[in-house]
Amino acid sequence: MNGDKVRVATAAVVAIAALASGVRADKPPPLLWSVSDDTLTAPLGAITDVAVGSDGTVFLLDSQNFMVRRISSEGKELPSLGRRGEGPGEFMHPRLVAALQGGACVVLQDFYAPAVCFEGEEDRLCVAPDLAIIRSGFLATILMDTARIDAHGRLLVSLFAIDRASQKKAVTGRSAGVNAVFRLEPGSPSPVVLFSNGPSVASASTVQIPGQAGSFAARCWDVDTEGTIIYADPSNRYRVIIGHPVDGESRLIELPVQPMDEAKMRRLEEEYGWESGWYPRVSNVYWLDEGRFLVVPGAEATEPVPSVLGVWEAFDDRGRSLGRHPLRCDFDAGQDSYYVRNGTLVVIKGGKSANEAVHAQMAAMLGIKAESSGDSAPASDVIRIDAYDLNSHYAAMSNSPR
Repeated sequence: MNGDKVRVATAAVVAIAALASGVRADKPPPLLWSVSDDTLTAPLGAITDVAVGSDGTVFLLDSQNFMVRRISSEGKELPSLGRRGEGPGEFMHPRLVAALQGGACVVLQDFYAPAVCFEGEEDRLCVAPDLAIIRSGFLATILMDTARIDAHGRLLVSLFAIDRASQKKAVTGRSAGVNAVFRLEPGSPSPVVLFSNGPSVASASTVQIPGQAGSFAARCWDVDTEGTIIYADPSNRYRVIIGHPVDGESRLIELPVQPMDEAKMRRLEEEYGWESGWYPRVSNVYWLDEGRFLVVPGAEATEPVPSVLGVWEAFDDRGRSLGRHPLRCDFDAGQDSYYVRNGTLVVIKGGKSANEAVHAQMAAMLGIKAESSGDSAPASDVIRIDAYDLNSHYAAMSNSPR
């Protein structure tokens, strides 16, 4: 009898703990600030990239209006940077923005156009990383995906490019190009190729990412403010690697295996010809603070839910889970986009999607008509920017002190 009471009491404690955990998991991250463009000095255009500085300043690359919009860590609008043109402090083909130390930022451009660097409150120019050194290996347009700059001034940029060999194959339909992640060292005459899924840019220091998963894994990386890189395991297992072999360090972090959506993978195999193992086990990875990182699992065995960004899991640098749950916030997958930078989640509410904005920009440059993908909802007249604090959110989810 006493044993039954103990079991009942234990079950009640477990149920209450699970309920409490569920309540915490259902709470969205703390909202740092929310800004609507009808309260700004000028309406927002198409936001195609976001960066967050070490002081919490959010840089929004407004490629439609050819400027960098800035919001302080308190949600206060700061003077914008840049304008359309080809002179100092101007750009014509903006693609990515990255945050530098001390409130500076750099705008990276497509079509080999020079990078433009802004320093301080005004359009004072600083020395920008020179993407022209990548030209030697490529002939065609570079389409960049992600850029980060660490405290040492090193620029990491992932890109899709067509080199001489691949360009010839592209005519016959046998090859479309190369996914790669480059690191540009200050003063270095050539970039370091960190990752590649094409042999034409490989070297002894390159991590090879074979198969279809390469196009995903090449985007699954991040670098913290001290320059430590983290990336998804190229073998496509549910684990990550901290540090890169080119730096003389590389530490494998095993993560607990989670259920996969087998039905989704079978559908991809049947409808699109994917082979077994192509679906990425890790669809993205981000640094938080103090050695913690976020992993977005691939092929999660859950149904999509409105206002949920998916199931995300936080870990410490030893691989210990600090909380795994659906990340909830005010988000509409039909027309909103989000970015995670330095532990800050930035959600772009409404407006033209980043992908459609980039496609429209590319079409204008090439003089062709842009076609809508048809997958997104109609653009909203008012754009809102919400910034959430993921660092404190996952610190609260775990029961360990920060």
